[in-house]
Amino acid sequence: MRFVELSLNGNVELFHKKQIKTVIQLPLGMPLSLSKRDLEEIRLVLQEWQIVIRTQMHFNEIIMRARSIMMSATIAIWGAAAYSLQFTALILRVGEMSFHAAAPLILIGIGVLVGVFAVDYFYYYKMLIGAVKRSYEIDEAFREKKVAGVRIFGMSTMIRDSIGKPGRSKFYVAMFYTVPLIVGIIFLLVVLLGYSPGGGN
Repeated sequence: MRFVELSLNGNVELFHKKQIKTVIQLPLGMPLSLSKRDLEEIRLVLQEWQIVIRTQMHFNEIIMRARSIMMSATIAIWGAAAYSLQFTALILRVGEMSFHAAAPLILIGIGVLVGVFAVDYFYYYKMLIGAVKRSYEIDEAFREKKVAGVRIFGMSTMIRDSIGKPGRSKFYVAMFYTVPLIVGIIFLLVVLLGYSPGGGN
């Protein structure tokens, strides 16, 4: 038969030897007798698990980058709105309504916030949740299986349990967007209702 060595990165190396069984050399240096079918199943599962983890990392990176850009853009736009308030002549008139030019800038910032939230929560976040659920399925399928006395999967489940109740991430995402949205709405109301321009420049 053959000796089979399974490395930490999931690569399988085959060595032709005059032996009567297939052996997997564990990272801990403890040999475990396995059939060829078992080795093939382990290889496929490891490949699936690696793809799932890489997919999670990919969506996490996209989400964090989008949120960072959104927050930077929103702060910059609202900062420009706050700066413009010192120029009392920047009054816009639409019909019988008049308001400071800072109001449209604040609305633009709110629009950026809501737009990124929609793409984040209803698209990329949903795909991330799908990848995470798949990792839960792998954890559950191998919950009782151990190699050299150690569970080979379970990281995603342990992370979930350390955070708290399932679905808690939705609350954190909602709060991430809700807090600046409330700040923007208050800022807009102050400009529209509480700002009284003088007559100077």
